[in-house]
Amino acid sequence: MAHDVGVARTERSARLLAMRRFFARSWGLLPSRLQWQGWLAGTVWIILARSLEAATVGGAADLFAVRALFHEVPLPLIRRHTNIIVANRMRIVSGIVDMVQNRWLSPSVIREHLSHSSASRWVLEYLSMSQSRKQPSR
Repeated sequence: MAHDVGVARTERSARLLAMRRFFARSWGLLPSRLQWQGWLAGTVWIILARSLEAATVGGAADLFAVRALFHEVPLPLIRRHTNIIVANRMRIVSGIVDMVQNRWLSPSVIREHLSHSSASRWVLEYLSMSQSRKQPSR
């Protein structure tokens, strides 16, 4: 029961933060409204207005995309394409484990990487560099 209360508080605070970010980004639409009224007529203001509009639309799209990855979005046409990470958690984790164990840290891969490197060559190069630094130039 206590765990559910903590989760509800966390989810509620995440929603509030997302709403605050969305409204803060929606201020990017203000310059375009001012431009339509004729207050902002210079080229710099037009570029600034378009940039802020693009940032606002991009922020809204990012907000929706992250929400769709972790939560179910109650829109009829896209409902089955949301909640992706939570629904496929075991498959994602097993894929990561397989990649690390069999592709990155398998004995054959480690053996191949070690066969291409030579520790003695690195030591000799380091010693030759340190010898050239110690010799005084005339």
